Amino acid sequence: VANVRDGTVSGIETSSGEVVTTVDAGEFGVFALARGDEGLLAARTDDRLAREIQLVHIDQGSGEIEGDAVEVPGAAIPIRLAAGEGAVWVTIAGGPAPPDFEQRPAQIAYLADGESDLASRRVGVDQRPTGIAVGYGRLWVASADQGTVTPIDAQG
Repeated sequence: VANVRDGTVSGIETSSGEVVTTVDAGEFGVFALARGDEGLLAARTDDRLAREIQLVHIDQGSGEIEGDAVEVPGAAIPIRLAAGEGAVWVTIAGGPAPPDFEQRPAQIAYLADGESDLASRRVGVDQRPTGIAVGYGRLWVASADQGTVTPIDAQG
């Protein structure tokens, strides 16, 4: 469970509902989680105003953050994550965002397995993405504003 207020991730025992582990993942917030082939990913910030959002891998055995954080350029909260089809997918909501509150386009950024840069991997979307899922060879992007779910070919 992502804990937005204190920057932790809690592991919950499904049979009892009890917290069995807590991982410090971000100083000022963890906004989203996704479980992929390479483990658990968290979108976090160490900035009080969430001007910078990063992806980190969390080792589910040790509860430690593995490797280097990957910056998500242009991201602002709310942010959503999904993993599958060989990549991690991140919503870029669009609209005004800190620090300058400049209008930004709505996009989906993706990080293919083994890559470490989200900046150049973008797919434009027409609506502000409010949900994201991967399955059946497609990325499914929901927009509450538009009342739509749009399929995107996950292979490009």
